[in-house]
Parts: sequence; C-alpha cells; structure tokens
Amino acid sequence: MSHARRPVAVVNAPVRIVWMLLTDPSDWGACIDFRSVEGIPAGSAKGGQILTGESEPKLFGLRAAFRFLEIDESRHRLPLDVKLPLGVLVHEDLFCVSLNARRCRVIYGCTFCSPAAWFGAVLQLMMSGASFPGHLIH
Repeated sequence: MSHARRPVAVVNAPVRIVWMLLTDPSDWGACIDFRSVEGIPAGSAKGGQILTGESEPKLFGLRAAFRFLEIDESRHRLPLDVKLPLGVLVHEDLFCVSLNARRCRVIYGCTFCSPAAWFGAVLQLMMSGASFPGHLIH
C-alpha cells in the first residue's frame, strides 16, 4: 500500500542556501529533529550515500536510514529513499526552484509505502488522515 503527499513551501532564502542545507547532512540538525546523523561515505550528499539517524526524544527515537538516489545540482533536485521501522519505506523527491534572489520554492514529494502485513493496513489507515509530518521539521 502507498500514500502520497506533495506539500510546497516558499522559503525566504536564496535557492543556493537551501540547496546547501539539503545536500550537507552535517547541517540537517538545523532543520529536522534527527540526531546522530552518520553518512557512509561521510561528507556532502552523493548518489548512493546512506545516512542513518534517530529522532528525538532519545527514549522513543525513530531510527531511519536515508539513501540518496542521485544529486541533480543543475535542477536542484534530490531524490532519496528513507527506511523507517516496521518496514515502512518513504520515497522522497525534493526540488528547489528560485523565485528571485532572496526566495525559493521547495517542493517535497513523498510516497509512503507500508508493509503488506496487518500493521501495514493500520499504518495506511492512520496516514490517510495525516498531514505533512511537521513534528520533524522546525
């Protein structure tokens, strides 16, 4: 089963700054509540790179693995897959579009794929009324 979302936001920052934040995992703590983000290989985002991390709070942290599929600098496009607990897979496709020298539009396409087991049906039902996962975004 899958569930798709495609929120859009206008950001009051130049596209080059937003792109730098998205492609530098060491800065992800500034915009998402994940700690212990480790990249293999380390450094800026690369196609095939895998990042692992855990959300706050520590006691009930949500462990995730992010895999960058490619880095499209010319189109400011960043597709990646995220593995979550219980077999949930999220395919994300981020685009940044410059609006002017000081603002850009960020398009966040995501498709949640839940496992086929009974808890997959429960997760699908829960996500059908859910909005964008804002608790992870500052």
